[in-house]
Amino acid sequence: MESLFLLNSILEPKSLGYQPQFHRMPKRSAHIILLVFCFLLGGVQLLGQQGYVTRIKQLDQNAGLVGRRSTAALQDSDGFMWIATVDALNRYDGFSFKPFNQKNSKLNYRELNGGKLFEDEQGYLWLRYFDNVEFLHHRTFEVLTFEERFGEVGFTPDAIKYVHPNQQGDVLIYLKNGTKYLYRQGHIKPLEFPGTNWPWIEKEVVVHYDTESRELTLYDFDGRLKHRQTIAATPFHIDEA
Repeated sequence: MESLFLLNSILEPKSLGYQPQFHRMPKRSAHIILLVFCFLLGGVQLLGQQGYVTRIKQLDQNAGLVGRRSTAALQDSDGFMWIATVDALNRYDGFSFKPFNQKNSKLNYRELNGGKLFEDEQGYLWLRYFDNVEFLHHRTFEVLTFEERFGEVGFTPDAIKYVHPNQQGDVLIYLKNGTKYLYRQGHIKPLEFPGTNWPWIEKEVVVHYDTESRELTLYDFDGRLKHRQTIAATPFHIDEA
């Protein structure tokens, strides 16, 4: 907690134009996973202090969920719930599930790598497997492969080490060879600046933290240095996803 306070003081979010988010996973994802966990408990009746009764519906295979083990969850920009299992990507509209996998869609669906599911600013859900990436539009249900959506961008999906989105729908793509790319507004471009030690993305800023030198560095999306400072405590935990 002390390191989080220190970082918020150092980074001066008002002057940099963004609010840093130093946490293990997006707050929205954490809340969704907690909600899904409560759903899976099933059959719970909560008695309010004023006599109200709230029923929590059990979301499992009996309710139409395809797959027994959930690996990721997301609430899309329209409010619908998406639950990824080993067997399918399931869309829940509050009444029933609509599953997407090889049997009923163009998806070559497999278990997601890293348990990360997110939506970009064009409404596509990123489905990253261990050696590939596919996209499903959350409204039209259009399915696109990486090549169909972006064409030739200088790398193939199996070269990706991890991806990291921000809340605006931009995505940092970090390759196994240390090269960095930015997805923004339907296009992918290389990020040209030094530093390869666990970068992640915030609003209008790419953040690097070097665990050996303990140097925190911020660049804008055009590669201009915005801030650099050595700090005493590690401010974050990055999952390879």
